[in-house]
Amino acid sequence: MTTTDSSEWYGVVGALIISAISASISILQRVLAGYPATALWVFSEALAAILAGYLMWDIYPHIQEQLPDWASQHLLIAFAAHLGGRVFKWFELLIEKRTGTKIPTAPRAKKPKQPESENRVR
Repeated sequence: MTTTDSSEWYGVVGALIISAISASISILQRVLAGYPATALWVFSEALAAILAGYLMWDIYPHIQEQLPDWASQHLLIAFAAHLGGRVFKWFELLIEKRTGTKIPTAPRAKKPKQPESENRVR
């Protein structure tokens, strides 16, 4: 990418914006479903989504001919960003399974127990 081609810069910025929005939606869905969120998890999920969206933006011109007409670049960027963190986790599990090497990860935070009075339906 050259610095004189402003349309390509707009494309990158657009891909990053779409990725950031899709990352926010993905993270909020998981948090609302009860996944215990930490600042590090939110940060890593957001960066994974942005990276996945950028990679889709970069590869799209090379695979465009093999895709159906409805698979636009913006749609695939949003889809890749939405699945970004989960796809990277899947690849980690695949590498662990094939190599037998455990990739170190931080322990998951436990969901705090609610007092009995808050568990009742009103």
